[in-house]
Amino acid sequence: MFSATPAHESTAPKSRFTWQQCLWLCLPALIVGAVLRIWLLSALPEGSYSADSSSFFETTRKLMLKNEFLVSHKRRWLYPLLLLPTPFIPPSPIRVVPIVQHALGLVTIFGVGWIVGNLTHFRKLLIPAVTVLYAVWPRVLWYEHEILAEGIFLAGFIWMVALALPLGALKNQRRLFWFLFAAMFVVSIRPHGRGIWLAALLSTLLLADWSWLRGVKNWGREFWKWDCWEWKRWGWRCWAVVAASVLIIKTSGNNTQGNWLLLNSTLPLVNLEGEKFAQYRAALKPLVLETRADGLGYAATQEKYKKRLNSRYPDKVSAEWGALTRDRPLFAKVCSTFSHEALLAHPVQFAQLTGAKILLAMKADWARSTFAPASFWQKQEEINPKRWIKNAREMQMAFGVKDRAEYDALVAERRTRTFAPLPFLHWVSWNFGFVKADFNEETRALKFQTTWLGVLAILGFGVALLPWRFKGLVVLWLPAVLYCVTVFAVGDRLPRFVHPVEWVGWVLGAVAVDALLTGGWWLFRRKSSSPPAAVAA
Repeated sequence: MFSATPAHESTAPKSRFTWQQCLWLCLPALIVGAVLRIWLLSALPEGSYSADSSSFFETTRKLMLKNEFLVSHKRRWLYPLLLLPTPFIPPSPIRVVPIVQHALGLVTIFGVGWIVGNLTHFRKLLIPAVTVLYAVWPRVLWYEHEILAEGIFLAGFIWMVALALPLGALKNQRRLFWFLFAAMFVVSIRPHGRGIWLAALLSTLLLADWSWLRGVKNWGREFWKWDCWEWKRWGWRCWAVVAASVLIIKTSGNNTQGNWLLLNSTLPLVNLEGEKFAQYRAALKPLVLETRADGLGYAATQEKYKKRLNSRYPDKVSAEWGALTRDRPLFAKVCSTFSHEALLAHPVQFAQLTGAKILLAMKADWARSTFAPASFWQKQEEINPKRWIKNAREMQMAFGVKDRAEYDALVAERRTRTFAPLPFLHWVSWNFGFVKADFNEETRALKFQTTWLGVLAILGFGVALLPWRFKGLVVLWLPAVLYCVTVFAVGDRLPRFVHPVEWVGWVLGAVAVDALLTGGWWLFRRKSSSPPAAVAA
């Protein structure tokens, strides 16, 4: 007779897994990752200082140069504050930040190994495989090198999941506190971490041994009693962290920007015949009709409409729409009305566009020339000369130079350097992605092809939904799913949006391989231990 929970599909690995075992199994990835990061820092000592990097650095710039302290809604909270000490650390912020972020990236390798080790049986095979791939993955390497919050955001998410393992760890109130604290850390780095935070809170209903079902069963007079739901088991520290998280969520982000971006995501689905704000529907009509011609391909072209939609120049959309963008409260209200109407009227089409954006962000062969020093500095020089004209003191402080001439000499020298592992990174990006995507500019057609690793990730997700694996894996896949849904439903297909959760696919792939190996081993043992057939007399 078979039990309800098959022997080869136990809820969690039975053998004890220690930090020391994890460290030894992660050692190959730590060595390879350290060598690759040191190599990159020698070729590109300065981190990528993009347009978004400058906005994160705004708090430091205003405090150092104008004696003003301000953390804008868009960039609250933690990352701009972490940048404050960097001007005091030699040689310059642009060189210090990548070093710190790469060091943190090496620590996250250990976190990924701990997660894989607690979710699989064949640890000696799967931990080195997953952690080495993580250590050399180009997208991970790049966002550790760019002055953006993505690297720390990723580290916070991995820290959060690792604290929930092994299964049953969150029954300890101290571990639960640090798990909730890590979730708060994630949402304090970037506002779009709200999906991860909400999933973490929902996961505790299963993982923290919170007897919430008793409250459901006792519906009636006892439903709201304190002891019925056992609120006290969390303790005041855990509830304080939850309250602080809510406060952080409420005080970060920009509602006007959110409404504008959501309208951009629903633009082809906007109703042009409604009575409310009819004049603005008519003003937006040419742009809506243009996007409808793209069909599902709008997932690939959405980015180019974003600035036009928010532009104050009349020739971008229409004179009336340009005037509307100057009235920010009314602009936010119109964007919210149009986008929510589109969501309610076309939920299936909107879900298809969101899914297509996720796949496009995950597409293979992302690296290409990103790490080539000549290409790197060419992209920097597209932005930095304007910064020298607008705010030379910021550039002097950020790059640690005296004047423009010293900066130009630095750029000229850096352009001559090479980064030998670049072909290897191209190969890794092309062969170990989850999906290959192609967008035809002429026909506006999208094509997706799932890779072998993508198939494994899908199988791993299926394993995670099995009743006897659901509880142990929910803290891994639920935050990733809610994050992708909330972020890509509003934003476009930027690769950095998928970066914080991409590693979850590799872990799910390891879970799938582990399930196949464990199942095969169980069948082999069962067959070999079965008694021989009776011999006829």
